[in-house]
Amino acid sequence: MRRTVRRCPPIHRAAARLPLCLAVLAAALPAACQNQKSPDDVANGDDPLAALTVTTESKRYDEMYWRAHRDSKDSAQHALYTKAVAYCVRPDVAINGAKPNCRGVMTAHALEYHPTPPRQRF
Repeated sequence: MRRTVRRCPPIHRAAARLPLCLAVLAAALPAACQNQKSPDDVANGDDPLAALTVTTESKRYDEMYWRAHRDSKDSAQHALYTKAVAYCVRPDVAINGAKPNCRGVMTAHALEYHPTPPRQRF
């Protein structure tokens, strides 16, 4: 004689796991929120590309910073400048000056192709 094992319907199994899922979520949520940096911290932090993504103006990554990277002989610094330009020229970023830290990048980029003309001597 074979004994039949009665299994819970799928809805009951999911309901049985719900408290465990909620406990895991409740434990992970505060940890995720604590690692969030303020826009000011990101704008002036150690990652210049991350600074481009926030709406707070950076005191650290200005036009002179990006011009130095544009003119750098170091390929890593120039690659960073190239990535910044690629980010800042995207239409969703460039619209209405939504990302103020892109101003320095775009000014450096514009001066790359339209440098100041030399002064005339009289």
